[in-house]
Amino acid sequence: MSPLQSLRTFLVSKPKWLKAALVFFVLLGLLYVLTDTNCLAEAILGVPCPGCGLTRATLALLRFDFTKAFQFHPLVLLAYLDIALVSIAVITGKLSKSSKNILIVSIILFIGVYIFRMITMYPDIAPMKPNPRSLLNQLMRLLK
Repeated sequence: MSPLQSLRTFLVSKPKWLKAALVFFVLLGLLYVLTDTNCLAEAILGVPCPGCGLTRATLALLRFDFTKAFQFHPLVLLAYLDIALVSIAVITGKLSKSSKNILIVSIILFIGVYIFRMITMYPDIAPMKPNPRSLLNQLMRLLK
């Protein structure tokens, strides 16, 4: 059986969610190759998103380098609290009033920190640097 036939057999026999996940990760990989970033916002628009630095902050936390983690993103721990609250809400099917309030405050804080970082760090200090290889920047160069 050829590799193409094997792939076709694999795709036909698997559930839709697995096929969608496979397509998503292939597209994400292609986007990374084209734009040299794994952040969708940065890859498409060329500017960092409000969560920019969270992956690097998480890796720093895993190394117990808390100073570096908070330099990459000062709200890294709040992001994980938010993920836990949303996960609990999905599992239980309901969102408590206190969880809802925490999530609203989190959104406001993330937007505030994003604006502060864009004013004080963009475009010179990592992680708040523009991506010249973003799809939007590449499209603009083609249209010139």
